[in-house]
Amino acid sequence: MSGFDAVFSFDAPDYQLMCALVSAGRRRARRLSVQWHARIGTDGSGYIMIDGKGVRESMLLERLRRDLPIIAEAVASERHTPEQRRRFANGLVDILIKWHTSFYDRYFVADETIQHVPQVRRIRASNVCVAFWLWPGGTHHDLAARLNVTEDIMVSWLLDEASAELVLEECILRPS
Repeated sequence: MSGFDAVFSFDAPDYQLMCALVSAGRRRARRLSVQWHARIGTDGSGYIMIDGKGVRESMLLERLRRDLPIIAEAVASERHTPEQRRRFANGLVDILIKWHTSFYDRYFVADETIQHVPQVRRIRASNVCVAFWLWPGGTHHDLAARLNVTEDIMVSWLLDEASAELVLEECILRPS
C-alpha cells in the first residue's frame, strides 16, 4: 500500500468546478479500488488523500489526466470558457501527479508543516503518470518510442479502454 496527501489552493469562484472534478475523481477511484477522501473549502482551500496500491494510484491519476479535462468542459460555469475549464482541470491533475511523485515534499519543514501550498492554475497539459516504467536506456531511442506506445496501450487496457486483442497485437514484436 502506498498513498499521498495533496494540499492545494484555488480561486474561490472556481468552487463549483472544483467540486465537480473532485466528485468525478472519487467515482473513478472507487472503480479502481483506491481510497479517495477530499475536503474542498469555499475559501479556495483543498485537500485530497489518495491511498491504495501504487500501480492502481498511477492508473487512477492517468485516468484523471484523460477524463477530468473533458468533464470540466461540460460543467456549467459562467466564469470560464470550456477551454479555460479544461486547462483548470489539467492544473489540478498536474498538482496531484506532483504530490504522487513527491515533487512537493521539499516544501515540508521539520515539524511536518508545509511552507508552500501549490495553487491550481490553468495549464495546457499536465504531466503524465505512468503505471509501468518501460525504459530501454538512453541509446535506444527507436525502441523507447515504441515502448511509450505499448505502455499507453497497456494502461488503456487496464482502464477498459482497449481490447485484449489490441494489447496482444501491440506487444507482439514485428521485424522492422
